[in-house]
Amino acid sequence: MINYIGDLSKKDAIVLRDYAENGLDILEFGSGASTQIFAAYGNSRIISLDTSKEWIQRTKENIKLIGSNNKVYFFDYADVYFNRTPIPYSSFDFIFVDGNGALRREFAFQYWLLLEVGGTMAFHDTRRERDIDNVMRLLAHYALEIKKVEFNKDNSNITIIEKGNRLEYEDWNVAEGKKKWQIGTGLEPVNMEEFNRLQNNSGKLT
Repeated sequence: MINYIGDLSKKDAIVLRDYAENGLDILEFGSGASTQIFAAYGNSRIISLDTSKEWIQRTKENIKLIGSNNKVYFFDYADVYFNRTPIPYSSFDFIFVDGNGALRREFAFQYWLLLEVGGTMAFHDTRRERDIDNVMRLLAHYALEIKKVEFNKDNSNITIIEKGNRLEYEDWNVAEGKKKWQIGTGLEPVNMEEFNRLQNNSGKLT
């Protein structure tokens, strides 16, 4: 049983717990129930940003209430955004996008840059149009760095995006050394005998 206080479904809680148990360095936007789960099941760096100092304080009290001893570092989002209080770490394995709805997209775009290759960015509330739109905008912008997407993982309200190595555009015809006739722009073979001869001279698929 996962103990927490806040607006988070049980299925969402299980998804977050499973990631936290992997010993990941975690950054989240939006302190609350998710922070309690990270504190209870995470055993690495946990950084939580929120726009409300009062909500941060309430989350601290709830973490004590559920009996977690893991350290969570809290920051006011405005202080971080305006560089009054820089985050002390430069990369993360797991980033959770929740918090103030008007700022979620901005946060996701900014902190995608701090997500390690192989790491995961998770968006909350993605059964809602505005939140799935945030996902689609990020996918379009960082398409060449996306390895995997799972919408509303395990029937939760959380969509995950796994970051991969950036794939630059490649002209595969040049890279594979194809002749003009092989891509249909040159003089093509007139029969199978000529096709086989040209193919043998050009090289076959391996």
